Amino acid sequence: MTAPLSAWPSMEGYCSYSVLLHLDLRDCNVLELSDGIAHLSSLKSLNLSRNNLESLPAAMNQLGCLTHLVVQGCKRLRSIPELSSSISYIKAHNCTALETVSKPRPQYETKHFFTFSNCLQLVQTNLFRDIVETSTFAGQSHATSSVENVSSWE
Repeated sequence: MTAPLSAWPSMEGYCSYSVLLHLDLRDCNVLELSDGIAHLSSLKSLNLSRNNLESLPAAMNQLGCLTHLVVQGCKRLRSIPELSSSISYIKAHNCTALETVSKPRPQYETKHFFTFSNCLQLVQTNLFRDIVETSTFAGQSHATSSVENVSSWE
């Protein structure tokens, strides 16, 4: 898909998109997602791997059921906005342009798995450290990065 996913059909007269739980758009050449993504109110997992996105819409924080976000190989992705507190899994391996990730607002008693390996721009800005500290504070977590010298963060 070379055009942005910006035109969402009217919800009037329809059941709604709330029945969609899993959306896999990997390798679809998606350039942009609109705030219309918020219409997918029951979405639990979203796979946007290997697309040409530079950013994700701010409306992503309205996806209250979203637990899994996969943006692996989105080499042009520069930022991940604030996500809902339900997020427990982010796989952003090989997002080489990724510079900013909003701190997660994790729920207590939730396990987290965040992977930001080969996201060297992110690590250079020390944001990875903030993400790890936030997820560790919330309970059990696993976060990875491809950094050799973690002690330099402190």
